[in-house]
Amino acid sequence: MDLSLLNWNPRGLNNPAKRRSIQRFVSTHCCNMIVLQETKLADVSASIVAEALGARFASNFIFKPASGTRGGILVACSDDFSVVLVPLASSDFFITGTVTDKSDGSSWSLTAVYGPQDDHEKIQMLAEFRRIKSLTLPELVILGDYNLMKSAHEKSTNNLNLRTMGRFR
Repeated sequence: MDLSLLNWNPRGLNNPAKRRSIQRFVSTHCCNMIVLQETKLADVSASIVAEALGARFASNFIFKPASGTRGGILVACSDDFSVVLVPLASSDFFITGTVTDKSDGSSWSLTAVYGPQDDHEKIQMLAEFRRIKSLTLPELVILGDYNLMKSAHEKSTNNLNLRTMGRFR
């Protein structure tokens, strides 16, 4: 397996110039799996994926729609892999897919996260991570923008919720 994964929060894919800029980056770095958070798109079509990531991703993606102009997640793979949505293993804050490497048939689960801002919803999201374990393959990767911190030095202000930080760890 030769995996080159890009995990990025571009803060919106609704601008064609931004989509072209992302596509140039993906092409330059030879990425074959892309996870984008905060797409801000209610619908993601093959043409938007092709414009933002390149034609080799246009037929192999899953997405979670944004709610208005908030959120949205896109997981896309090149032709080297396939990605299929895992029913019941998604929530308001993440989407889960089964990824298969076409070269050897190996599969794993991938959960892409765009975490909430509200502390109560962060706790809800962490609880939902426990629930998905029973719905995924044993090999599970969870990545994305959690909107959580593991330690206080990651925050530029003193406004910390130590309880939420502890639960995340």
